[in-house]
Amino acid sequence: DVHQLVQEYFAGRELARVPDPQRVNAPWKSADMIPPLEELIETLPPGEQLPPLETTGWEETAILGAAMTADPDAYVQDLLATNVVVAGRAAGQVEVRGRLEERTLSAVRQALEERSTDGEADLRSRIEAGLALGVLGDPRFEEREGPHGRYLLPPLVAIPGGRYPMGEDEVFEYLGHRIESHMPRHEVEVAAFRIGKYPVTNGEWRYFLKSGGYEEERWWDTDGARQWRSGEGTAAGTHANVRYWLEKVRADPGKLEETWKTGQMPEESYDRWKKRLGMGEGELTAHLREQYPGGKLREPAFWHDERFNNPLQPVVGVSWYEARAYTGWLSAQLGEEVRLPMEPEWEAAARGREGRRYAWGEEFEVLRGTTAATKVGRTTPVGVFVEGETPEGV
Repeated sequence: DVHQLVQEYFAGRELARVPDPQRVNAPWKSADMIPPLEELIETLPPGEQLPPLETTGWEETAILGAAMTADPDAYVQDLLATNVVVAGRAAGQVEVRGRLEERTLSAVRQALEERSTDGEADLRSRIEAGLALGVLGDPRFEEREGPHGRYLLPPLVAIPGGRYPMGEDEVFEYLGHRIESHMPRHEVEVAAFRIGKYPVTNGEWRYFLKSGGYEEERWWDTDGARQWRSGEGTAAGTHANVRYWLEKVRADPGKLEETWKTGQMPEESYDRWKKRLGMGEGELTAHLREQYPGGKLREPAFWHDERFNNPLQPVVGVSWYEARAYTGWLSAQLGEEVRLPMEPEWEAAARGREGRRYAWGEEFEVLRGTTAATKVGRTTPVGVFVEGETPEGV
């Protein structure tokens, strides 16, 4: 409320005058957490998300103080020695960042990168560090100047050529189809290639947007891509997908409740699907047109959603056409071919020569990736799940 904001303002002004970084000294290592994170996740009720780390209560005040101090470099450096994330968030403020020396910014970026990939840090601390790093700019991504403006070159991982296992011997169903094209498990020859260490991030995509990537027809090089860019059929796939799952839920009414109770669906989506179950055909059609109007799209879905739009989070809500346009633009920037991986390349990068069931091995483990079981409730900054990387480093 207003009273609390006034209190924080005056407290922040006092911290700016007489810094006291120990006020934000909070635990961040996994070993110091009680109960351990994996045990905590198991005790959470269905649908409940992972709670944030405990704080001292002085974090926001300390961040506010950074904007009022006469010596922001000393202030942020003192914070950095005590609380890396708070230092990063303080440095990321518009009114602070422009006043900091480059050596201070570099030190903060390096500390945030190290924390975000520190296997001894609690996952939540890694996520917070990654989000702060996204605002300041991640040094793992090299900013370059190309013929179509500036762009980010991501870190790449070399995948050796050779024979790799592909496919499986079990049938599976997807979207009402019985899929057997992956059978039987067999070996294929894959030429050496490089693949992005991380999914393409919002930070990388922002350069594509700034360069006018959606307006430049050369990146939309097929009839289907040009139709999509003109606004034709941009919502058709989403409408079909909703109808498909609605049929599944109507055929098995318990499916929706089960998905909700196991925490695989947020409350907002659960309520929406319950309403859809009661809709007739006309009402459903009108609902889909209102919810997913389609038309000309000039940015990813969720681009302005704070849950998903940090520069270090993977870009989400993009179609296949958009992904291909981006790779075409990046190819022109680099002067060499960049494209989406072919299926054998994807399997080689994800599963290795051993044909692993998961990127890291044979058994599922909750803290190795962003899944419904992890209960983070949103995408996470790239690189924070160091335990989930492949042995090859992807």
